[in-house]
Amino acid sequence: MENLKLLRKEQGLTLDQLAMQLGLTRQVLSRYERGERQADYSTLIKIAKYFDVSVDYLLGNSTYYYPDLVRGRKGDFTTLEEDLITLFRRLPAQTQDYVFGIVKSLAVNS
Repeated sequence: MENLKLLRKEQGLTLDQLAMQLGLTRQVLSRYERGERQADYSTLIKIAKYFDVSVDYLLGNSTYYYPDLVRGRKGDFTTLEEDLITLFRRLPAQTQDYVFGIVKSLAVNS
């Protein structure tokens, strides 16, 4: 994955930190970064969602950092909404469900 190391460093993450967030081993993640191993489809999606980028960008097939589905068209989201989406996508699935329940409850009761 051509841009994985760049993305990790931009976020100020160590291999250990990112591996833990993604549920991978440090060794596997390191091999992905060095191009010694190719991630399966579900892992590619997980990593792309974590960094809020397209799989094509992650693989080095595109210079387009944010896909329309992630960022929306220009002006669709406020900066706060974009930041919330980015942070939410980095949470584990179980935590996302928990957070969504809280937000939904707050929205219904307001």
